[in-house]
Amino acid sequence: MVSETNRKRAAAVFQKALREYGAKCCPVYREEKDVNGVPTGKVDKIGCVYGMRYERGQAANVLADLPGVAVRVDAPRISCAITGCAKQLRAGDLICYDGTWYSVVLANVQMDILADVVLKEGAEPIGIQV
Repeated sequence: MVSETNRKRAAAVFQKALREYGAKCCPVYREEKDVNGVPTGKVDKIGCVYGMRYERGQAANVLADLPGVAVRVDAPRISCAITGCAKQLRAGDLICYDGTWYSVVLANVQMDILADVVLKEGAEPIGIQV
């Protein structure tokens, strides 16, 4: 088991590495949806994630997204530090990274230090100004 001191030290090293590689603070929004998954029009900002977008060079894996959209695991991703709302990310949340909107497909928290977030390009929600 890793001590709390070592975990905090590792988190600080990861955040410093992100900062040196040009990480950005990205706003995260959550659309309210009805029971059928249709947006009701209400969009709330739930926070920001601090991370860097990248693309993984692996084509062997496929991730199935509901309702039936297949996304390759080498889809765009954001590697985020566990700060802000990174632990609360869930599928369907919207992230604006450098002016481009993405929808979260999968958010995988690793070692309680970072979150690897699989994305797909999405549309800007109506009524949002970044």
